[in-house]
Amino acid sequence: MYRDVLSFLYPISVESTNAEITFQICRNYMAGCQILNGGPPLNMESQRQKTHEHLARIQCYVRGTWARFRQLPVISQALAGVAIVGVCLLLAAVGYRVYEHNATGGIGFYYAKNLILDDTMPVESKKKAFFDFMRPIAHAENARVLSLRARIQDAQFSGRNPNWLRDVGLEYGVEWTGNEWNALLERVDTVPLPLILVQSANESSWAQSRFAKSGNNMFGQWCFVAGCGM
Repeated sequence: MYRDVLSFLYPISVESTNAEITFQICRNYMAGCQILNGGPPLNMESQRQKTHEHLARIQCYVRGTWARFRQLPVISQALAGVAIVGVCLLLAAVGYRVYEHNATGGIGFYYAKNLILDDTMPVESKKKAFFDFMRPIAHAENARVLSLRARIQDAQFSGRNPNWLRDVGLEYGVEWTGNEWNALLERVDTVPLPLILVQSANESSWAQSRFAKSGNNMFGQWCFVAGCGM
């Protein structure tokens, strides 16, 4: 089949390897697509043509790489497979770190189970450990809320009504129709740090409750939908 296609687009020698054939097919397939689409090989102005070219290049790269990979000795294929898996794992780890940084405002994920409060610790030491644990979380969340509040105020002052305001209203319990600026800004606001610390200590029993340890739930939130709880 490869040779039939190439005989139409570009002649090749009988001695060509499968990898060489694949790459020649790809190169000429792209040239043929450009010509059939009515444009010269290097002057494609249509967005459709450019998209088609990009997809063809990706397809060619994958086909050519796979053809060359199959020509490697078995041991080389195994080593290459291990290297590819290692790179994928590294990229996954880096991606997770980026996600964690963006999702938490740069402080990373905190888990109540990592807060060790020994029964032999003095009460004041336990309180300090708990507050030191909760303080960065409170600061990060207040910073996130302030950033969202600034976006809302910017939209209000500029007279815009972006679609994401409807989602914010849904999250904060405000039925957004385009005019509930004050109601939304009343809710999208920071909470004083002392109130956060005291409330979390009370609701989580100083991070010792089952909700805190098993569900990382430091504020005793309940849910009332079947299957959503602990």
